[in-house]
Amino acid sequence: VVRQRIGSNPVEANGPVHQLSAPPATSGRRRLRWARARAVFAVITLEVLIVWSYEGFISPLYAYSGFRYRPAGLAHLAVSILICALPALWLPTRPRTPAHVLLWIMQIFIMCSSGALNPVVPYRGVWETVGWSCWMVACMAVVSLCLVLRPLKAPPIGLYERRVRRLFFGGVLATLLLFVARFGLPSPDFSLSTVGDRRLAFRETIAGASRPMGYLLGWTQSALAPIAIMSAISRRRPWGAVLGASLFLWLYLMNGTRTSLVAVPFAVALWWAMKRRVSGAGYAGGAAALLLGSVVVFQITNQAIAIGSIAKRLFAVPGVLGMFYFDYFSDHPPGLYRDGIFGAVTSSPYSTDLPRVIGEIYLSDASSNANVNFFADSYAQLWVAGLLVAFAMAIVLWLLDSVTADLDLPAVMGSLALLSLAIVNTGALVWMTTNGMTLALVIYWFAGPALFPPVSRPRSSWRRNATMRRSAWPTRAVP
Repeated sequence: VVRQRIGSNPVEANGPVHQLSAPPATSGRRRLRWARARAVFAVITLEVLIVWSYEGFISPLYAYSGFRYRPAGLAHLAVSILICALPALWLPTRPRTPAHVLLWIMQIFIMCSSGALNPVVPYRGVWETVGWSCWMVACMAVVSLCLVLRPLKAPPIGLYERRVRRLFFGGVLATLLLFVARFGLPSPDFSLSTVGDRRLAFRETIAGASRPMGYLLGWTQSALAPIAIMSAISRRRPWGAVLGASLFLWLYLMNGTRTSLVAVPFAVALWWAMKRRVSGAGYAGGAAALLLGSVVVFQITNQAIAIGSIAKRLFAVPGVLGMFYFDYFSDHPPGLYRDGIFGAVTSSPYSTDLPRVIGEIYLSDASSNANVNFFADSYAQLWVAGLLVAFAMAIVLWLLDSVTADLDLPAVMGSLALLSLAIVNTGALVWMTTNGMTLALVIYWFAGPALFPPVSRPRSSWRRNATMRRSAWPTRAVP
């Protein structure tokens, strides 16, 4: 009789079984070091390309609107680039959750832009620009605290999934009908040359609307419509995708935001990257290829929109506006959110909200709304205490990973496309309220398993496909 004791090595009649040994720990550490090195190299390469595109293409085209260039010393530029590349040393080498991807988006579009453009934007001296780069790294380190927090197990909502789906898509349909009844049907104008006119006309239209209606418009475009589209695609429900796309198209034809056009390929890219588990170096390399592609298209077509919508809007604006905010609020009192939620408690020292103040002074346009990333906005509102805002953002990212831990993450990441772009150009409070990140968190928690297929099979499916075994123990040899 061949017996097998629990905890002993497996034994066969002809001798011991040779088990496969685990790979040595040194090889795993070596692969991790190479992954880190590739990520840092990709980030530094992207920063160099941003400087090159700003000097050669962006500044000559848009210097009249504030995007001016000054030559910087090589040592000054190298120090700023290396400082803002430091977060690549601790960010996940292979993002696996939405928070990981959002951290890499901040690194690519905020940190790389700041490290590359702080020295060449004609404001402040060498040490002050280096200090501003260190401030950005400190904010990034605080936000990265979400990486060390264990996901919170949110209690499920005791409702049937079919009922939740009907409730959600019924709300999407009701929102579309409400917008059509309130603002009418838009004209089928897809021309990019009329985007600005449509946006200004729509702003005048909603000026007389109530504040809840304005919030609903922002929430629908950034959260509600993308979630509906990606949920229907992941669950293969064409009617849901058509409904969500109709709502999204109505919003684009009415307000004409170019971000809506960029969000479509960006959502596909995020879905594909999460599906393929692209590395952090892959994200940075893809951003570098996107920047180079916009420059090449501009060189071929001589159309400024190729530079304006990609190289300028995505890669130059976060760094340039961040330097504007640092330059202005280093000599002026902080906002303390008195242009927003605390306006009823105490009056603001500024006649209008902060983005319009910066737009009027630095962009020579009183009507310009110079929204900036939440790192620079937190400094403008609270000075050094703005690190508390970065800590609050870490909690938000931690909650996002907690409520989406068991969902189809590629589809979830695709539904976060517009919110991912908004985090690059808006403050934390605006991102949570006006852009609708709070609403997205509620939807993922309340209706997530009903909208996005869970990672593991549902219990009912497991029971239906299960087969019973006669014995839970292996059959022993009979002599």
